[in-house]
Order: sequence, then C-alpha cells, then structure tokens
Amino acid sequence: MSAITSECCSTAASITEVLLGGDAVLNLTPQTLNVVHGTPFIGVADGRLWLSAKPAAIDWQPHFADSIRQLTMPDISRIVIITDAATGDASSVSRAFAASGIPHMICVLRDVCDADAFMDEADAEAVAERLRQLGYL
Repeated sequence: MSAITSECCSTAASITEVLLGGDAVLNLTPQTLNVVHGTPFIGVADGRLWLSAKPAAIDWQPHFADSIRQLTMPDISRIVIITDAATGDASSVSRAFAASGIPHMICVLRDVCDADAFMDEADAEAVAERLRQLGYL
C-alpha cells in the first residue's frame, strides 16, 4: 500500500461528500460529523487505536502512533483524518500514517469552505449581466 496523502476542506455537515467506500474516519475534532450510518471510525480503547462502527473523536497522543500498524483494517483502503483550525497535531498524525504506509487524507473542517461556495464573483457578475439583458436589472 502506498501512503498517498492529499488534503481537502469540508464542513461537518457535508463531510459525506468527501468520504468514499472503504474509508475510515479519524476525527481529531470535537465536532459531530454528518456521516452515513455504519461509517467506520478509529477510536481509542485501553490507550490503543481500534476500528469501530460508532462515531468517535479522539485527542491524539504521540503514543497512538505505535498502535497504527496493529489496526486490523481488512476492508479499509484509506484513512480520512478530520481536523480543524484548532487542531495542531494533524501533521504529526499524517506522518505517523505515512510511516506505516497507510493511505490517508487530511480534511480540514471550516465553517465555510470552497466546496460550499456556489457562486464566485465571476459567476455573480455573469448572472447579473444576464438579468440586465433580460430587463430585470
């Protein structure tokens, strides 16, 4: 497995648009994520990482990196690491997964992100011009 890392942004409400079949979620934020029932999460039990069908959020500790290789993930093809502006350890978590050779992606939660912007300035100008042509403006 190649440890390809990519990044994206999303909101907690629209995170399902980022997740693909075979993804597991590692939520480093206190936010509740809008995911499909049964989405696998990585949680903590007895100081070790484990895979769960229940939503989980964890406060990353450096020693968790030791248990990454011991995660049993037969149907998991990628880990989606959910972080936000207040979470400072996403890069160390990403390095730990990369060192283990596990494909992962970092997704930064924002109140508003580019994926939620329906029209940019150029789109708004084009709409306004068309409305002028039609006599509405």
